Amino acid sequence: MSNKLIAAIVATFVAIAVVASVFLVNTEKANAAPGPRSGLSWLSGAYLEHNASKIVPYENGRGKKLDAIVVFPARESQSALLNTWWLSSVTPVTNNGGWAVVTVPLWAQDQNVNTDTTTLFRTLGQQIQSNLPASRTIVRVGWEMNLPGQYWNVTTGNRTAWVARYKNAVNLLRQYAPGVKIAFNPNEGPSQTSLSDIGGLATELKAYFDYVGPDYYNWYNQVDNQTQWNARYAASYGVKYWEDFARANGKGFTIPEWGGAPAVNNSTGVFYTQKLVERFAALSAEGIPVMEAHFNEPDSYIRNSLWNPQQMPAMATALRNALAAQTTTTPPTTVPTTTPPTTNPTTPPTC
Repeated sequence: MSNKLIAAIVATFVAIAVVASVFLVNTEKANAAPGPRSGLSWLSGAYLEHNASKIVPYENGRGKKLDAIVVFPARESQSALLNTWWLSSVTPVTNNGGWAVVTVPLWAQDQNVNTDTTTLFRTLGQQIQSNLPASRTIVRVGWEMNLPGQYWNVTTGNRTAWVARYKNAVNLLRQYAPGVKIAFNPNEGPSQTSLSDIGGLATELKAYFDYVGPDYYNWYNQVDNQTQWNARYAASYGVKYWEDFARANGKGFTIPEWGGAPAVNNSTGVFYTQKLVERFAALSAEGIPVMEAHFNEPDSYIRNSLWNPQQMPAMATALRNALAAQTTTTPPTTVPTTTPPTTNPTTPPTC
C-alpha cells in the first residue's frame, strides 16, 4: 500500500471522527440537564418549608414530580450551619434521582468576613459527599450577596476579603464533594450595597461557579402583562442580563427562588409564571442547563403557597398548565426509599 493511499485513509478516518465528535457534543448540549423526575427539559424544583410531607401534595398539584428541593441550613453559628437536620426534607427526592439545592452564607451569623471558614466548608463538603449525591447537589454559596439585609453581603470595603472567602469555600466544597455544583446567585436588579458592579464580581469569580442567575420574585414591580415583563426582564442586572452572562460564559442558568407576593401586591402571578416557564424552556432548548425552584411559603410576610395550603389558586393553575404544555421525556422508574428523620432546630431558620 502506497504512502499516499495510507495518508488518504488516515485523513478519512480523522474526518469521520471529527464529525462524530461534533455530533456527540451537540447532542449532549441539546439535552443538557433534563429533569430526572419531572421529564421536563430542565431541573424544576421547589422550597417546601423543609417539610417532606409537602412533596407529594405539591407534585400532585403541579402535575409533575419535583427534580430538586431547596434547603436552608440554620446559620446562627458554625455548629448550626453544620447541623444536618434538613436532610430528611430533601432525601425523598435525592434518593430517587433528584437534586439537592443547599443554600449557605459565606460565614455564620456569629462570624465575619475575616473569620477562617476552612473547617466550615471542609465539613460541609464532607457532609454532602456522605449524605447526598454530590454530582446532583447545587450549593448557593453566599446567595443574595448584593442585599444589605444579608449579613454576609459584599461591599466595596470588604470585597477583597469576601472574594477570598468565596474562593476558599468553593475550593473546599469541590475538594471534599467532588462533582458538586456551585451557584452564583445574587438578587435580581442592581446591588443594594456599596458594591454596584455585581456583574464585575461574577466575571471575577466565573471559574468558581457552574450556575448563575438571580432570585426573582413577582414583587416590585409586579408583572401582569408583556410591557411590565419587558421592563423588568431587560432591566439592569435583570433576568436577561444573567441569561446572557450564562450563555457567554458557558454556565448553567438558575432562578433558585421565584414566586408570587400577594402579601404586598394584588398580582395573580399568572402572566409572570407563564413567562418564566417560557424562558426555562427556551434556554434549555439552546442547550443551557437550567435549574429553577418555586419558593412556596405560606407565612404572612409573603403568603404565596400554591398547594397545601393554596393561597394563589390562579397562579397554581397557571403553573400546572404551563408545565403540562411542555414536551417531556418519560422519567426513569425509581424505587421509593425512606430516610429516618433527623432532629429539627428549635427555631426554624428564616430564608
